Amino acid sequence: MVSIAQSFDVEKNAALQIVSANRTAIGLSADDLNNLMVTYSYVDKTIGVRYIYLQQTYQGIPVYNKTQAIAYKNNALASVMGTRIADIESKVNASMPAKTAESAVAVALAAKGFSPTTSITSISTKEMGRKVEFGNLGVSRENVTAQLMWFPSDNEN
Repeated sequence: MVSIAQSFDVEKNAALQIVSANRTAIGLSADDLNNLMVTYSYVDKTIGVRYIYLQQTYQGIPVYNKTQAIAYKNNALASVMGTRIADIESKVNASMPAKTAESAVAVALAAKGFSPTTSITSISTKEMGRKVEFGNLGVSRENVTAQLMWFPSDNEN
């Protein structure tokens, strides 16, 4: 029996092969291929369309709100929606996060008018420290999480 994670890995690899083979038609450079991740991919067997969702990354970190949805029908590109920041390497002007995960959570909670009832202390980290999980902080039914992301400015730097 194949696990769900293994099925997704197979689907992800198939999606990456299709994207790589069609990168020019999609408008991706070789560098773009190194700065993306497949977040979801599936085939709608009733209409014969494969959907692939790509998240732009830089240095393995997602770029906020820079996703593309790609559809293939009969092994041909049918549509591309979404945006990327072209030549992102030349536009990044930071090497360290501007805030700690703890301070980012504190600011986000305050902006929504929430006051944590426990201290904002991490309970686990994932993805080499890029994703931090906190308890529910007395404001949520689920644990609060923070994920490191690149956030484009208005001029996409």
